[in-house]
Amino acid sequence: MIHQALWVFAPLNLVLLARGYRRHRHLAGVVLGGLGTVSILIHLFGHTQQRNILTLIWGGTALLAAGALADRRAERRHLNAHLTAEEVERYWKAVLSGEHPGLRRGRRFYGLLPKDPRCKLCNAPFAGPGAWVGRLAGKQPSGKNPNFCGDCLAKTPVGGAEVQISMLFADIRGSTALAEDIGPTEFAAALNRFYQAATRVLVRHNALIDRFVGDEVIGLFVAGYAGQNHASQAISAARSLLEATGHSSPGGPWLPVGAGVHTGTVFVGVVGSDEGVTDITALGDPMNATARLASLAGAGEVLVSEEAAAAAQLDVSGLATRDLDLKGRREPLTVRVLTVGGHERDQRPN
Repeated sequence: MIHQALWVFAPLNLVLLARGYRRHRHLAGVVLGGLGTVSILIHLFGHTQQRNILTLIWGGTALLAAGALADRRAERRHLNAHLTAEEVERYWKAVLSGEHPGLRRGRRFYGLLPKDPRCKLCNAPFAGPGAWVGRLAGKQPSGKNPNFCGDCLAKTPVGGAEVQISMLFADIRGSTALAEDIGPTEFAAALNRFYQAATRVLVRHNALIDRFVGDEVIGLFVAGYAGQNHASQAISAARSLLEATGHSSPGGPWLPVGAGVHTGTVFVGVVGSDEGVTDITALGDPMNATARLASLAGAGEVLVSEEAAAAAQLDVSGLATRDLDLKGRREPLTVRVLTVGGHERDQRPN
């Protein structure tokens, strides 16, 4: 079956590379892809001895992949060099809302290829024969969230846009004392269990995993990925995470975790250099405020800002209210307190 697919994949890859060349005028991708296609076609037409078959197939496939990678890098350089600041912002707004026309076309194309699981944004398959096509275009599960492909999250110009998102910060309460009590090796194991539980929850709720920082995990709920009900998704994820780390979690490790959820307008995009290391992240005062909410939450508590509660249409009847004075903010931040069972109340500082 793979042998048959090469008749389509090799020429198709060359066509895609040629289209890329017409846009960015860098020959490396076309040359590498062309050599790979020729190598594979020589084998397919049978003009080779048996002992050279593996060399032609594996060598040709490697050249195709190298050509796709070179084309991707050239495309990124082209985007960064030719888009104005306004165009970069419009691009990112379209991407973050899930309304970019290229993404819509990609969803139709990749939707025709087998099979699940897929990128939830562009429909690129991660398994089966269709995954071969996706890999040539960089469509592999992203480290930010394996529900999405790295191409959708990383093949973008350096820059971003201000959009409304919901943020979830969660951390282990009393982690400093815990590390002192159990020692570094056991503490590292406890952190890994926390990271694993958090990853499962955030992936299930279509969040972007922004980063792990010490005893804290940060999830971003963006409309283009988590849906227009991103605030509800963030609150649900916070509850699920605390349930997964509480005493009542079946077979799960217990850790005293508190969380904060907030909704606000932040800068979301790629930061870094054009040629160096880049990362997708969110920046702004709402991120700082959410971090403070998580630090002030007791074990088993989710502090939900009024902005997040309103966006999620959360039923706040019966929920405790707190007015928090956050460092650097002029006005107190009002929050609603969700309590998740299975946690001991532990107010020790980190």
